[in-house]
Amino acid sequence: MFRAVDNFDSTPMSELESEEYSPDLSNTAMISSVEGNAEFKFPSSSREIYAYTTGFRDIFIQTRFTINAEELQELISTTRCEEPLHTVEKPAESSLSKFDWWKIAEAKTLMGCSGSTENFVQMIFVDMTNSEAYIVYIKGGTH
Repeated sequence: MFRAVDNFDSTPMSELESEEYSPDLSNTAMISSVEGNAEFKFPSSSREIYAYTTGFRDIFIQTRFTINAEELQELISTTRCEEPLHTVEKPAESSLSKFDWWKIAEAKTLMGCSGSTENFVQMIFVDMTNSEAYIVYIKGGTH
């Protein structure tokens, strides 16, 4: 037997939004969340990790972190990149970001790649200005 419920709250649900920072991989809850939502694995040298996640049913995430240059291929092997890293133009929105940590516009040498699955698209940008430590920018989202 079904009973009518007359206290249904029809208030629309808002998007979830989170901005986080970790100086290293020690914040395991944050790291797991970023890796799961952005679909990649952090190399062991990852540091200065920033992440912004938003969405309700579809998730959008952008993250920035620094890695030792020698771990770049290890990182790329865990991403959705469908082609090798190649020189890319700075994204048009790079200087318009609302986050002071999203600094693609400052990159002197920028490489990138992208890839997707049926439900997910991912873009990788690597600032190679410093030959010993690369700054990685990842944008991803479900669709």
